[in-house]
Amino acid sequence: MASNLSRGLWIDLARVASGAYRRLMRKYPRVSVLALAALAVVALSGCFAAAPVEPPAPTASAAPVFASEEEALAAATEAYAAYLAVSDQVLGEGGAGPERVNEVASGVARDEALSSFESFSVQKFRSTGNTTFHQLIVQGYLPAGDADAEIITIYVCVDISAVDVLDDTGRSVVAPTRPDFQAYEVAFGIHPQNEIALIVSRAEAWAGSGVCT
Repeated sequence: MASNLSRGLWIDLARVASGAYRRLMRKYPRVSVLALAALAVVALSGCFAAAPVEPPAPTASAAPVFASEEEALAAATEAYAAYLAVSDQVLGEGGAGPERVNEVASGVARDEALSSFESFSVQKFRSTGNTTFHQLIVQGYLPAGDADAEIITIYVCVDISAVDVLDDTGRSVVAPTRPDFQAYEVAFGIHPQNEIALIVSRAEAWAGSGVCT
């Protein structure tokens, strides 16, 4: 899937050479690594009686990360605002300082953001204006989980009406037909440096209806 940041800006194909466009919008495959474990079973025969199997000791339930869904949504709102602010800053500087995204994104979201920043740097593009959002709707909420769990997933309407993309001559490369709003599905995990904060782990364009109305 092409980077959501680049795709959301709708670069005008008539203004970009075909080779450069292919580099800008190239899909980066995501590879899921599955850890497989093999269990060896040894059968004993003869005159030995099988040892009784002790039931596993009960484990304590994991404590919820947030006291309520509303508290998790507030943390997600703050985390997404920080993610968009950093993205705007890096794209506004032509992709310079891409490592800043590590503070606001992880996993797939971080990788796709880095791809967008690299594309801007290669094409010598830069953005202007600020990205905003509204209409957050909770899609799923997991009160407790490990560091890799998606604690909360939301639908959100992203407003890019104030954002433009300029080439190295200062001319806009945004298509006139670009919509001002785009719905996204965004997932959040636990921030690696702050267990009571969230970080964007996945952000995908959402084709469902009702989010941006």
